[in-house]
Amino acid sequence: MVTGRGIHKKQRGAILITALVFMLVLTFVAAAGIKRSVLEERMAGNDWELNRAFQAAETGLVDGAQWLNGEPDIVEADGTGSAGVWESGSIGSDVVADSFDWATKGILYGSATADAPDIFSGHYSAPRYVIEETAFVPDGLDPDAQAKGEGRFFYTVTSIGYGGTEPTRVRVQGVRVKRYR
Repeated sequence: MVTGRGIHKKQRGAILITALVFMLVLTFVAAAGIKRSVLEERMAGNDWELNRAFQAAETGLVDGAQWLNGEPDIVEADGTGSAGVWESGSIGSDVVADSFDWATKGILYGSATADAPDIFSGHYSAPRYVIEETAFVPDGLDPDAQAKGEGRFFYTVTSIGYGGTEPTRVRVQGVRVKRYR
């Protein structure tokens, strides 16, 4: 006959070892879940910052288009952008390069339209834009149409917007067509 004491002598701690192994596996699963959650949180934060930069860049694009729409006379484009518009081919692909100096060559959001750049106080910087005259299509066949300013001018507006940090930046471009008479 087996007594209660005999059963306890034969077990030798197998349940304890099994429970410890099970707890170790659960710890690894929990650690992997926490690591994944942290990674997903970072990705969501990066996505949010990128979206903020994109929205800022679009706002800069609209600001540049508003300034251009408000100009009643033809803006004389030149190679320095001193009048607000760069001549065709003077900046072109430079605006998408990281070497373009937006701080000195770009127009700060609101500086030409009286919009308040302080709405971007949570961003690294307010958006900036540049406008480049890209083409002129004269009305009709009149050879003096361009001198008279009769036709359609095509402008490329490029804007850069920032998120909370300088590396989080987005550039957007749009084409604006304006007719002067």
